[in-house]
Amino acid sequence: MRSNIHFLYPSVQSTDDTDTLGGRLWRARDARNLSLKEIAKELDVGGSQVSSWESDRAEPPSSKLFLLAELLGVSPAWLVTGAGDKAEYTYSEPTLDALQMQLQHAHRLQKQTARQIAALEREVERAIRRTEKSSRMT
Repeated sequence: MRSNIHFLYPSVQSTDDTDTLGGRLWRARDARNLSLKEIAKELDVGGSQVSSWESDRAEPPSSKLFLLAELLGVSPAWLVTGAGDKAEYTYSEPTLDALQMQLQHAHRLQKQTARQIAALEREVERAIRRTEKSSRMT
């Protein structure tokens, strides 16, 4: 059963929250009674890194954002934007179709990147030849 965030964490205000990501992070961490050290250990980052997220000097990378939201029991969307009237987060396993689509997309990006690298390598070779040709002429 899902509960309203106000019921679960009275210190967390979620509806159109105008606080910053750092402020929401601090409030959710405080509501869960977790220390910076505990969060850092769970996310495999330094405590100073979590502190910099809370003070809005930096933002958590997307690779840590979903783990952070799950750990704090809030939705990633609420954590980032403050939007929504429920901030409870429930992880659901991606479907096989979704994973296959993501894999196909990653393969397309990999091929595109390989083509761009090859084109850049050709440009570098041309620049080297021009530079060598120019220095032989002088």
